[in-house]
Amino acid sequence: MKSLIFLPIFSAFQLVASEKLSYVAEPQEVYVAPKAASIKTLLDFIDSRENLSNLSAILREPAGFAKAFDTAPTWAFTFLAPSNEAFENTGVYYNSFAATPKGKWWIGNLINHHYIPNSRLTTSDFNSTLSRVQTASYLYINALMDDNEQVKINSVATVTESDIPVTSIPTLVLATISLVAQVSNASVNDIPGIYGPLPAVAVANVDNINPYLKESPGDFAHPGLWHSHDDLERIRKNVLSNKDPWASTFANFSTDTYSLSNYTMQGPHSVLSRGKVSNYTSFAHDARAAWQNALMWYITKDQAHWDRSTTILDAWGSNLTDIIGIDRSLMIGLDGDLFVNAAEIMRWEGNWTEAGASWRGGSGFSNQLYWLFSRQAAVIGQANYGMVSIKSLLSFAVYLDDVTLYNYAMNAFINDPCASLFAMYNSKTGQSIESGRDQSHTMSGIAWTAYAARVGQTQGVDLYELGGNLLLKAAEYTAAYNLNQTVSYDPAWHRCEAVLVGAPWPTISDYDRGVSNAQPVWDIIYYQYVVKRKLKAPWTTEAQNEEGPEGAVSSNDHPSWGGLIWAY
Repeated sequence: MKSLIFLPIFSAFQLVASEKLSYVAEPQEVYVAPKAASIKTLLDFIDSRENLSNLSAILREPAGFAKAFDTAPTWAFTFLAPSNEAFENTGVYYNSFAATPKGKWWIGNLINHHYIPNSRLTTSDFNSTLSRVQTASYLYINALMDDNEQVKINSVATVTESDIPVTSIPTLVLATISLVAQVSNASVNDIPGIYGPLPAVAVANVDNINPYLKESPGDFAHPGLWHSHDDLERIRKNVLSNKDPWASTFANFSTDTYSLSNYTMQGPHSVLSRGKVSNYTSFAHDARAAWQNALMWYITKDQAHWDRSTTILDAWGSNLTDIIGIDRSLMIGLDGDLFVNAAEIMRWEGNWTEAGASWRGGSGFSNQLYWLFSRQAAVIGQANYGMVSIKSLLSFAVYLDDVTLYNYAMNAFINDPCASLFAMYNSKTGQSIESGRDQSHTMSGIAWTAYAARVGQTQGVDLYELGGNLLLKAAEYTAAYNLNQTVSYDPAWHRCEAVLVGAPWPTISDYDRGVSNAQPVWDIIYYQYVVKRKLKAPWTTEAQNEEGPEGAVSSNDHPSWGGLIWAY
């Protein structure tokens, strides 16, 4: 591909914050490079365009960006310029998020995601074949020419203006292209992933966090996500011994569509999206099939299941190039977590070597897991949304032997002021910060916290006992309410950024109230606390009994099949 310079003007976002980013405070006296009057910089170009006025304002928010854009360049580059129309189509979520501290922290990375250094691109560089271009954020974007001979970027933006020179320097080949892009009805509420240093969390909910952290890659235990080797052996031996609940659960599990070695793969695709327009269900189905076939292989040692699981892992690992959409974190945290659990079993128990692996640097599963999954989940949100990221980051970090990422996620599980165990559940009553929203989110949050704690358990630390078994207290509170009991409720105990979901709520919600195996969340709590630890938990016990056997599910919100995978 020829080098190219994009100035796509996306209708993307409106920043209402006025403070500088806290992590890049600008010194009071900053050297400003001289600029000849005859030189037009990228900032000059943006300022001259009425349809880029929102972008012009945003460039002046994070410290240093306006100065950088106003510097006469000595290199080729491409800048994808979001238009005012793009900003107008980002939706309420973005507009609310942009004004938050995390939104302000993130905006500089978003600008980097639109800057392509050392490349000069024009529309003639594209055709109907999908191309990948790496931005300054290290995240790849995808572009191709559609049937109407318009350049589409990440399947969500259309180039409406192109090949407009920004400046001309005789000694340089610097023809900056203005790709003025209108956002289509896909997910222009797209929030690019964060790359770079991870922010520290200042709260301290334990006296000494060091015992929960890793010091070197050799500290990781494998397999070490939801299941250790001993866990897998317990499952296998009890199934083969025809012992319940393992045997009866396996009888149903083994005939489930996703457990079959002849499951028909629905992907792979190069770009996945979860947002206003979503196409991620193919990945969700394939991720579940990879995981269930991994368990089937371990239990039966049938080569056909090994083949099915690893074929799916390699296919997606070799072909996926980008994940987009405003709800990408949910897809990554739910479907991605299931996917990496499959990979962990096949790698460490099945001796699978991923396609593309090389000492020079691979191009397969691990690379996708690092760049597209772990680094796009690194900005932890609030409440359930945040815990989804935390639990998956722990899994990704273990698979990658990533000490920094693991310690970051572990610290967030314990100390994040908006998404940690201690932020999610009231230490006195067990009330969830989602209790006033609806019971589905409340119950899912408890299970997601338990899955994160399960990774900690296989890595040798006990997160279940934190806060005097706070997670169990939360489960008892929620189980009692969903079994039609009356519980106390404190409206002041609500989530961060509550305004995003119409909170705070004055009363506890009865929406989605009740217990059933359509929401398979109770087995992991019951087996972990009541059976393994011999603790009394009457409401959790009753909820687990009311739920009945966990079986086939229609989403990856929960792995389900608790009688097989969580039982002791």
